[in-house]
Amino acid sequence: MKEIDFYPITKEELVRKALAYVKDKLKIDNPIAIYISGSRLRRWNTEKSDFDLFAIVKEDPEKILYGKFTSQEKHFNIDKIVIDLNIKGFSPLYKMIINGDPNVIELFSEKPLWTSEELYRNEQSLNLIKWLNEPQGHDTVLQANFIRFVKAGAGMIKSAKKKLQHHKTIRASKDLATAALWLDYADEAIVNESFPNPEYQMNVSEAYTLRRRIGDNALTEEEILQEIRLLEEKATILKEKAYAKNVDYDEQSRQSRAILSAKFVRAMG
Repeated sequence: MKEIDFYPITKEELVRKALAYVKDKLKIDNPIAIYISGSRLRRWNTEKSDFDLFAIVKEDPEKILYGKFTSQEKHFNIDKIVIDLNIKGFSPLYKMIINGDPNVIELFSEKPLWTSEELYRNEQSLNLIKWLNEPQGHDTVLQANFIRFVKAGAGMIKSAKKKLQHHKTIRASKDLATAALWLDYADEAIVNESFPNPEYQMNVSEAYTLRRRIGDNALTEEEILQEIRLLEEKATILKEKAYAKNVDYDEQSRQSRAILSAKFVRAMG
């Protein structure tokens, strides 16, 4: 087991200053939870890696009625440490989950760094956060997204191709490592019905071998093309595996989305 690397800051100071930024700078008065995300969640951060945080907030009901949902990406510094902060209300969060966004779904493999202590004000919201981190929540999210993990991996391969066309080899290389991880998530989901778990994958996934090869540098263009071919072949095989199971994924997804939507509606109330 490899713990999340918070160096050169403590988890407590990171949470305290992120909360202060959300409440004092952004004037958001009801954050519900803060998660670590990105490279540090995946345990493949380097010395140059910044901190990616994901904050879930509860919007004012009146704003929801007017269709105003919180969805922001902010960047700020703690001393010289770069913090990339993604802030989502429950409606945008729900959409990201049912669209099979692995960047968001993998968050729930770990407990949040912080949750609100205002139980009376946020009981249903906190119940949702707790449920998303539990096996029942994992199963529901998984059943809504089996095929979408493959599509997400294929989308990241496409992104790498575009970057390669513009000779952005570092970005293309990192996209390929992410694509490899997401396809491994898909493999585990389809074959073993296992929830995406970066800590588990670091011991078995070729994505981590690829990410270590890259570090803060890049693969050559020839190596990138080779990895693209391998990953495209893997995506095709995963689709064949999925359909060979003769499961009605669309119906399974509809049922799971109905459960998710009911829980999110309660959390927003």
